[in-house]
Amino acid sequence: EVVAGGGGGGGKNATANNNGGGGGGGAYSIRLIDVSSIASSTLAIGAGGAGGASGDNSGATGGTSSWTDGTNTISCIGGTGGGGVPTNPNVSAAGGTATGGNVNLTGQQGGAGSTGHSFGPSCGGNSGGGMGQGAPDTNFGGGAADGKQYGGGGGGAASDAAAAGAGGAGGQGIIIVWEME
Repeated sequence: EVVAGGGGGGGKNATANNNGGGGGGGAYSIRLIDVSSIASSTLAIGAGGAGGASGDNSGATGGTSSWTDGTNTISCIGGTGGGGVPTNPNVSAAGGTATGGNVNLTGQQGGAGSTGHSFGPSCGGNSGGGMGQGAPDTNFGGGAADGKQYGGGGGGAASDAAAAGAGGAGGQGIIIVWEME
């Protein structure tokens, strides 16, 4: 099982009722591999995307997680960072995509940011396999919550006051190897 990092949430400027966008969830892939003839493999675990800095700053894209063994390559792309507001309102951050597995699932998109609305923070997207939960929309004081567990997108900053806020970080990726006999 391979999960990519979640995208970071977007920041917001110091205008009341602006909300940064939530980061997209990381991709998920699972594959059954006969390793009896494989001598070695290379694993890379994607980092969660950093949240956008306080102000009109977008979050960073989550890192790619991968398995490569010379015969098989599984690649999961990280979720896109949420948009900073007011530059990127009404834009949902895309979830990451996966290739090379028996099952490849795209991460959930992050909630779009907004301007001039007191809706509360935008949620981060869940990872493709549901392993990571996006940040919930419970922090309405300017900052944002980080993505929950593996591959969850970070929440967007929000405040009904004229205060800037930073986006939450995305959850890191993970690779789980199961041995079967």
